[in-house]
Amino acid sequence: MPSALAYGLFFAGLAHVRAATASVVALLEPVVAAVIAVAFLGERLSAAAVAGTVVLLGAVAALVATEAEYEPAATG
Repeated sequence: MPSALAYGLFFAGLAHVRAATASVVALLEPVVAAVIAVAFLGERLSAAAVAGTVVLLGAVAALVATEAEYEPAATG
């Protein structure tokens, strides 16, 4: 039941943020899960998992950079 509640809250939260923010959060979720598994459960990541993490972090960095380019200037 706690997993269902967590996913429900996760997807409800995604519905209330901008699309670019939601895509970054959705991409980072498996990376955070892997880091938690390594840190707290003693899991070991395979070379493929590490490579996938690097690719995902690169994609997130590209999304953030692209988002910053197209973000309208704030007016005060």
